[in-house]
Amino acid sequence: PPWVVFQWGSFSTARFTAYVSSVSADYTLFSTTGVPIRATCRVQLHEIPMKTKGQNPTSGALTAQRVHRVVAGDSLQSLAWREYGNAAAWRSIAEANGIDDPSRLPTGVELVLPATEEVRS
Repeated sequence: PPWVVFQWGSFSTARFTAYVSSVSADYTLFSTTGVPIRATCRVQLHEIPMKTKGQNPTSGALTAQRVHRVVAGDSLQSLAWREYGNAAAWRSIAEANGIDDPSRLPTGVELVLPATEEVRS
C-alpha cells in the first residue's frame, strides 16, 4: 500500500510515516434528498519504522530547529540566505513546512527552520 505522512499540529515534531491498513465510515445524518452530510470516519495507520536520528542533548529534539514568525517582506529565499547563507536552500524550508507555493507566504505564519545539517541546496 502507498505510504502516507501523518502530522499532528503545525510543527513536524509529531510526525511519522505509515501506511493505511483500513478506512471505515458510519453515516449518521442525511439530507432530505438522501445525500450523506455527517459521518464518523475511522482510519487505521501502521507506522513504518525509520532509523532514529541522533538527539540534541540539551533539548531532546532530533535536531536543532528554530521557529520564525513571518513578517511583511519575508520570502523563503531571504530566510534561507539569513539562516544558511544560501538563498537556494529555500526548498528545505518549504519542504519542512509543507509549502507548495513559495510565492504565497502569509504574514504571521510560524515556520520551522531546519537545522543546518538537514539543509540541502
